[in-house]
Amino acid sequence: MKAETPETGTGNGKVTPAVKPGPENEGSPTSFLPYGNVSKGAAFFHIALQRFRPKLEPISRKAHAIRWNLSRPLDLQVLPRCIPATFSSDVYFITYGQILLFLPLLALLATGSYLAFVSHEVDGSGKIAGIALLLVFLSASKTNSIFSFFLGISFERLILFHNMASLAAVALSIFHGYVPYVEDDEHDDHESRRMLDGDSRYRLNGSDPDVLKFMFDGDENFSGSLLTIAMVLLVLTSFFPILRRKFFDLWFWIHIFLAFSAVIFAIVHGVGFVAFLSAGWWLLDILMRYMVMAYNRYPREARLEVVTSDVVKISFLKPDNFSYNAGQFVQIAFPDLSVFAFHPVSISSAPHEKYVTLHVRGLGNWSKRLVALAKSKETASILVEGPYGCASIDIEDHDRYQMVLCVSGGIGVTHSQSVAKSILNEHGGGRKLKQLRFVWAIRDPDMLKVMDPLETPTDLADPTVATDESGIDPKKLVKADIFLTKTSSNSPSSLEDGRKVHHGRPDLNTIIKDMKDDAMKLGVTHVAVFACGPMKLLHQVKATCRAHSKTLTESEGVYFHVHEEESFAGCVRGQNTNAMYIVFHDLFPAGEVECRKARILMPQTSAAIHMTIQVAAICF
Repeated sequence: MKAETPETGTGNGKVTPAVKPGPENEGSPTSFLPYGNVSKGAAFFHIALQRFRPKLEPISRKAHAIRWNLSRPLDLQVLPRCIPATFSSDVYFITYGQILLFLPLLALLATGSYLAFVSHEVDGSGKIAGIALLLVFLSASKTNSIFSFFLGISFERLILFHNMASLAAVALSIFHGYVPYVEDDEHDDHESRRMLDGDSRYRLNGSDPDVLKFMFDGDENFSGSLLTIAMVLLVLTSFFPILRRKFFDLWFWIHIFLAFSAVIFAIVHGVGFVAFLSAGWWLLDILMRYMVMAYNRYPREARLEVVTSDVVKISFLKPDNFSYNAGQFVQIAFPDLSVFAFHPVSISSAPHEKYVTLHVRGLGNWSKRLVALAKSKETASILVEGPYGCASIDIEDHDRYQMVLCVSGGIGVTHSQSVAKSILNEHGGGRKLKQLRFVWAIRDPDMLKVMDPLETPTDLADPTVATDESGIDPKKLVKADIFLTKTSSNSPSSLEDGRKVHHGRPDLNTIIKDMKDDAMKLGVTHVAVFACGPMKLLHQVKATCRAHSKTLTESEGVYFHVHEEESFAGCVRGQNTNAMYIVFHDLFPAGEVECRKARILMPQTSAAIHMTIQVAAICF
């Protein structure tokens, strides 16, 4: 039986027919206003300050421009480019900004170690542990992330920072409990060295030393030990993904329970300010995500379309109160599959278009179930939260970035086409653009039939651009290259609109070298590169851009600045190689396992060392 005409919310309680998106989805050119939309990475602040936006926008635009200018020196990579990126590791691309971000954690560990093992201060070591705990909760926020609002670091780009903050909080809590256990009697009367329950006979120098009994002897010891245990369990359940993958709902509620337990134990232990601030800020984020966005503000129904045997297109009419930037993502859940399993998915449409579209490929358990759902229903209930994500390139500076390269692999084209279509639309509204090159590598030829790199052929060339003296054909303002990496005798050699399909893998070295040559002819010194695809492709793009970028000793050359997104089943996880941006894993991710793989920006051996240290500390 054919489904009835679907309806979707407009954000104000009304519903309108959700017509299937088509060419009319293009929209008209948007007047380009630099730094006019940068606050959308922190959805809470964007929504809360919306009514004051006309007055605050001039100040916000200037503030964001200043922030980018100040952060550019931190964009320099630590390792010189003379060292080739021969191994698939992000160590080659670490910047001074990334190192700077970790200095506060190192300072906390150093200070906490000194207070615990040198000066034996219980109060001081406890305060340091409380600060680390506060950083854990603050870095777990999504909609109200202060890192995103003030520094432009979106929550998904702080995986490593959040993990290290969690480990630091656990270690500092253990250091804090160590002081009263080993303290001598001679220090009992010293105010700065007072103990939690200093008269306990179970301490090291007591009449009956027993560390386990000491941990639960007295109210302060009892609450502090339970707080540390809750934090340890939170960390351990996040380090082993099998629980999230196999029993997500159970894992989710365990994390909720442990988080609330940690807050309660912190209050009982006397860390009231930190506990109330952490809990209040996190609860505000939860309420904004679920009660305001998912269940009230955004559409609750979407159209499902099976575009290939394993790719689903999700679309809904964009309500007036839903705005986003190109390249951002949303987290979605389908109640037919699971109410709590929210998955991050790139927005494949551009901000100026009338319909919001998402594409998901059936590779994991959740995405395969979504494909099956789309084959049985044309519309389905949907829960949407977001948008999230911040570009790690100052793409709003159109004087600096007049050339753009988009490289994508497989379903990663969703992110790239959103960026490309938005830039082309802004070019029609006054944005400066001299060249946009779009490279898409795919294995499945069926993808060619349903997902063009840019949805309309008119986006592929702009013949109105005046010819200059560079010798570059003005009709090639946009050049799209499609590469079919797995070919057969039936593989197409061109698309219906005439675009050629290359057989084989893209030669990134030649492509980037050509862009460098064109940039020097056009007088462009900075090229923005957006890469989205599997890890191997991302490393090749970064390594090649690094090899062709200008060095400090060269008088002339071109800088390639890379923003990367790892695609997985149509979902993305943000990465980058720019200043003050790090990958981040949310403390309470809602079903992100199928689409998100946490990757630490250091060799695998370092991760093993951190895990060993953590287990040893717990045993101690």
